[in-house]
Amino acid sequence: MMLRSGADVNVRSGYTPLHLASIHGHQEIIRTLINTYNAKTNIRDYHGKRAEHYWSGSSDVFNKPGSQTGRFSRSRRTQRYALPLLLSRSRSQGQLHLDFGTLPQSTSHDALDLYV
Repeated sequence: MMLRSGADVNVRSGYTPLHLASIHGHQEIIRTLINTYNAKTNIRDYHGKRAEHYWSGSSDVFNKPGSQTGRFSRSRRTQRYALPLLLSRSRSQGQLHLDFGTLPQSTSHDALDLYV
């Protein structure tokens, strides 16, 4: 009733409706939320868990019909870009600063992956 009235299925106040359906084992509600109301399966709760983490059945329930790849597919493409970034920390103000620049050839550096 709430969804038909325009409630946002992806709103999170601790858990999304998809989390709650998963926790309580309601497979048909999960399918309806995903297929009819476009519930996002990648939203995490305050514990960092997606709805599928609470699901004890087959993870196929979280895939839309006709989708080529599932959530656990290993064919996901990741693009990496190398940018010269300088990260410094202000001890007096406790702030981190991220600057674009060139790294000296003589310094060693660590790789950092940023996910947006």
